[in-house]
Amino acid sequence: MWDSYKAQQTELEDKLSKLRKHFSDDHPAVIALIDDLANVYYKNGYDEKAEHLCRNLVILRRRILGLTHPKTLEACLKATHALIGQSKYYEAQSQNLALLSVILKFFAPNHGLVTYATSIGARIATILGQDKEAESLYIRLLQMNMSLYGPRHRETLGAMVRLGEVISWSRPSDGEQILRTALDFYLDEGESTHEESCRVITSLSDARWYSGDFDAGRLLANYALESFSATLGPNHPSILSAQTALGMNLAGIGKLEESEALYREVIRIRTTAGRTRSLALSVCTARLRDCF
Repeated sequence: MWDSYKAQQTELEDKLSKLRKHFSDDHPAVIALIDDLANVYYKNGYDEKAEHLCRNLVILRRRILGLTHPKTLEACLKATHALIGQSKYYEAQSQNLALLSVILKFFAPNHGLVTYATSIGARIATILGQDKEAESLYIRLLQMNMSLYGPRHRETLGAMVRLGEVISWSRPSDGEQILRTALDFYLDEGESTHEESCRVITSLSDARWYSGDFDAGRLLANYALESFSATLGPNHPSILSAQTALGMNLAGIGKLEESEALYREVIRIRTTAGRTRSLALSVCTARLRDCF
């Protein structure tokens, strides 16, 4: 699956290069390709490239559609989102708050742009350790998604998972309960993808680590790796997160050499993939230091 994103990136880059030989950037087909390529860059961890394309989209759509058109504002939010992967958290937070203020002047409180801005704000607050703010924003996001899509929609369940992850930091048992509820919904509906299932189980492993139950956390992380490595591939971010969770729990039970080996492998893969500024890489590097 992860390799398919890489192949898609190469294909889109080639198409865009060919299309630009015949049309200017304000042609609808070119704009659509720029948007698609920016999304793939983001998925592949090339956040600077994603931001650059999104900034171009903002200029194009502002000129063609106007500043307050939903597609223009969406491009602004995507550019802001791409700042997170570049560790520009405070810049992203400032831009996101400004954009949300503009969006709320023109759109209803449960509009998709509002939910997108709220999710970005929650993500930034999570990274910056603003626990109460992150929890509040994820609760708001969960409520909006439930209103828009219903309780079992993927957007709703995604917000539920992220809320459970944040709550796990300070209240592991409460966070785990939310995560297990989300996992049950995924499995009951048969809507869970391998990526989503892997993430939830890894988050449950993290919750066990926060509560000090390292052996249970180890078993959960192992289960995620055994269940999804073949389908997602060894370089997929969800697999790397599961490996990091396994390393954390192995360190917790005193198996520092095994933990160190896992951390080094995750760092090698993330660095080779060009994700040198990713938060996940920073976390893994910090955990590696703890082994000494």
